[in-house]
Amino acid sequence: MTSQPQPRRTRAVRIVLGVCTVALLACAGLAGWNLRAAGLYNQATATLTATLRDAAAANSDIKQLLAQQQQTDAQLAEAQQASMLLLPSVRAAIAHNSQVSGALTERLQQQVDATTQSTPQATTGDSTTNSQGGEPALTDEQREQIEQMLRNNEQTQESQDQAVQHDGERHSGTDTSGGDAKPW
Repeated sequence: MTSQPQPRRTRAVRIVLGVCTVALLACAGLAGWNLRAAGLYNQATATLTATLRDAAAANSDIKQLLAQQQQTDAQLAEAQQASMLLLPSVRAAIAHNSQVSGALTERLQQQVDATTQSTPQATTGDSTTNSQGGEPALTDEQREQIEQMLRNNEQTQESQDQAVQHDGERHSGTDTSGGDAKPW
């Protein structure tokens, strides 16, 4: 007589285990998506920082910088996909850098448009003619704005890295004080 309740308990255990498995798989998927977004964010941030430094230089090629910046915008847009699934600190960091990147892209596009309208195109297709012709690639005002954006980005990046590391310590319970600590 005790054999009948036992199959019901086994079935209930299987159902609970199945539900737990589905929940763990969903959590693993979310973690994977966050890792992917954080990796794209790190790549885009490195490119954005390099572009900001290059744009502040007097002999930079604006057209090349614009092409790099458009790629950076695309990387940040890809990282922002399904932003509702991202951790708040990752989402905020990506949104901030997207805003900075968009502003830089717009300024570079305006600079390219201004140099294209003011000087006729060479028939050889040399894209460095404008930047090597003795004219500064950016005005002093634009250079100062870019330097300010770079300083703001570095400050924000430092605070967001600390916030992400703090979130990781709080959520993972692991020691991230090692040299290879990742912000997620």
